[in-house]
Amino acid sequence: MEKRQQLVSAAVIVKEHKVFAAQRAGGPLKGGWEFPGGKAEPGEDGKAAVIRELREELNAKVRPIELLGSVTWETCDKVMTLECYLCELTGDITLLEHMDGRWLSAENIESVAWLPADREILPKVLSAMAEN
Repeated sequence: MEKRQQLVSAAVIVKEHKVFAAQRAGGPLKGGWEFPGGKAEPGEDGKAAVIRELREELNAKVRPIELLGSVTWETCDKVMTLECYLCELTGDITLLEHMDGRWLSAENIESVAWLPADREILPKVLSAMAEN
């Protein structure tokens, strides 16, 4: 049986050489830290998904600038692909679905327990942080 494909899209928001990280409030990954985002809906591409998910989860408006990288992994019934977009934030962030949120510098980016897929993107995030 062929596994179902699932696209997950996340926003890497860099501001003043810091990146925003959010702590999951529920589900099997509760307590883990991630770049905010979520699953794409049918017919939705990664950019559209990240815009919608950030509005739903953080009441935030973002503009995807570029795809920083992607990570693919398999679960028992799905093939998951996480696409991480460098995004420009316009306005403020309000935590609607997360336990906590933090702006992390390069020096303290390892101070949180990153989820495995998000951790794989960190080298590219650190490069983006140095430039922004």
